[in-house]
Amino acid sequence: MDVTLGAKMDAPPAAVLAEVADLPGYPSWHGMVSRVEPDGDGWMVDLKGKLGPFSQKKRVRLVRAESSVPGQVRFVREERGRTDYGRWELQGTVEPATGDGPCTLRLRLLYGGSSPLTSMLEPVLRAETHRSADRLRQRLAASASPAADAGRCSTASASPLDAVPARGPYRHRSHLGLRGDSAYRRGLSVACLD
Repeated sequence: MDVTLGAKMDAPPAAVLAEVADLPGYPSWHGMVSRVEPDGDGWMVDLKGKLGPFSQKKRVRLVRAESSVPGQVRFVREERGRTDYGRWELQGTVEPATGDGPCTLRLRLLYGGSSPLTSMLEPVLRAETHRSADRLRQRLAASASPAADAGRCSTASASPLDAVPARGPYRHRSHLGLRGDSAYRRGLSVACLD
């Protein structure tokens, strides 16, 4: 399976590349990545996909791989103590790689394994990757202009376990883009004001 998405981003290439390079931040914007945990020189990544009554979950270990392409980040599957696994590679390429203006993000997922649900999940993965690009745009816009959200959200020092009010569009902390990001790890909480 080879799924590629090209999406225009209204953010500087460096900001987009920083998000794509931050694998632990993926659960906040990519719907197929449900969890990322550090594992030595890599990460254990939980992937999920659902099509009607069928669902598939997969846990893979990814490491950052070298890339000779400017503006590209690559993560490849590298399991500990095993060599009999299907290929997984995630590439994020930002074009142009430098500058201040908008750019294009190309996300590519290569999967070389075999699963009876692979052919059925490919359209789901394509659709989710498109939706993920929209969530990434929102995340980048929010981080570029915190003053734009001044009337809706405030940041205060609190326990990461504090609940976000169950009103309005934000019912869970993950919808705020905080799961896995540095503000969340530092114990900052965002409270949305309706």
